[in-house]
Amino acid sequence: MQQQSYKEHVPFTLHQWMIASCSFSMVLLCARVIATDSIRYLFLLWNLFLAFIPYAISHWLQNNPTVGNRFRRFAVIGAWLLFIPNSFYILTDLFHLDEISSAPKWFDVRLLLSFA
Repeated sequence: MQQQSYKEHVPFTLHQWMIASCSFSMVLLCARVIATDSIRYLFLLWNLFLAFIPYAISHWLQNNPTVGNRFRRFAVIGAWLLFIPNSFYILTDLFHLDEISSAPKWFDVRLLLSFA
């Protein structure tokens, strides 16, 4: 009997899970916009984009370990460092819960945490 590798047991890659998670968040946002007729939380798309940049840079660095000359390597790492706080900053959007009451709080918490 052959032993299967770890990758054969995992149905999705991390990248596929990230895409699925982002898609789920966008579906929740669309449902909120349709249900409340309010575009108040559309800023979450921008925050998600800013949080996705460090992930994209990390993914690119993983696939291209030899970035080239030293200046290019520092520029890529500098860009990653510049955008990494945005991926954590998205949690501060929970402060908007008290400002908006057009949808149930449980839905808005789920929406904000899905984006985070």
